[in-house]
Parts: sequence; C-alpha cells; structure tokens
Amino acid sequence: MIPPVMHRPQGSLLVEGLQWIVAVTALGCLAWLPRTPALFVALCAGTHIEFYEADLNHDDYVSVGEAAYACNVDSRPVRNDGRACTEYYNRVDWRPVKLECSGPQFSRWTQAQDG
Repeated sequence: MIPPVMHRPQGSLLVEGLQWIVAVTALGCLAWLPRTPALFVALCAGTHIEFYEADLNHDDYVSVGEAAYACNVDSRPVRNDGRACTEYYNRVDWRPVKLECSGPQFSRWTQAQDG
C-alpha cells in the first residue's frame, strides 16, 4: 500500500523561508567578521598589541592567523640606552614585537657633545 501524500500546513513555507533568510544572514555576518576589528579585539584582548602591529601583511584587517601569531605575546623587562623598558616578544619564536620605554629619551650623542 502506498502512503498518502501529506500536504504542508499553511504558513510553514513562510517559516521555512524565514529560517533560510536567518541562516544566510548569519553566514554572511560570519564571513564579514574577520574583516572587522571585532575579531582582533576578541583574539587579542588583554595583550599590549595594537591593531596595526597585528596586521602583519598591512592589508587593513587582521586575519585569524595573524592574530594567532601576533597576539601570542609575553613581556620581559630590559634596559635600552640606560632606560628601563618593557619588551614584548612573540612566544612562538622569541622575536621582539614591541619595545616600550619610560622616562626621558637618553641620547649618547647629546651626552658626548655636552661633556
């Protein structure tokens, strides 16, 4: 015996269409998200890395790979020209990412000329 053909209740086509619209919109947002600073903020929150420093290929957006590399940083105290500084380095390959120093800039040239 062949089962009877079931007819769709009225209105379910509208609900199904709205579900498809929501799904396509969500996928569009997820595809657009990596090109916004929101991804950088989410992956690099709590680090001392700026957006332009994490944009390794300078294309004005930080990809997931760039954020994973550039925002995997740690810091250590160093001395640079007699000043106390903080060096931020990448944990993957120990390369320096950024150097922040406090206090007045010390110049050997100025000191040599004065004395």
